[in-house]
Amino acid sequence: MMKAIRPVLGILLVPVLCLSACMSTNYLAPVENSELLTIRTIYIVLTDGTEIRLKNCVCDGDLLVGFTQKDQRVEIELSEIRRVYYKEIKPGMPYLAAFSVGAVGISIWLFVGALTAPSEAP
Repeated sequence: MMKAIRPVLGILLVPVLCLSACMSTNYLAPVENSELLTIRTIYIVLTDGTEIRLKNCVCDGDLLVGFTQKDQRVEIELSEIRRVYYKEIKPGMPYLAAFSVGAVGISIWLFVGALTAPSEAP
């Protein structure tokens, strides 16, 4: 039974590793305040090293106003921000995900079919 588990784990591990590399990180320069308004979720690193994930951000003078995952309103001074970045899915990754799910489904179907096939000819 252990010999049958290794190939299945190998088949499942390949799509997981491929999908883990599907996100790209894009850093924003401080002059790109207008782009902060169009991005849905951004990550902010403050000068003290804490990282905050905000959504629906707007610039209000020298403040960046947004909401946390628990819908709490946060106001951060622009001078306190060290780095701002956002993550997006790389182009073509949804197709890779659909292909990987299909390949895993067919692999499981073939594996179950091989286990339930009769061992003797009828």
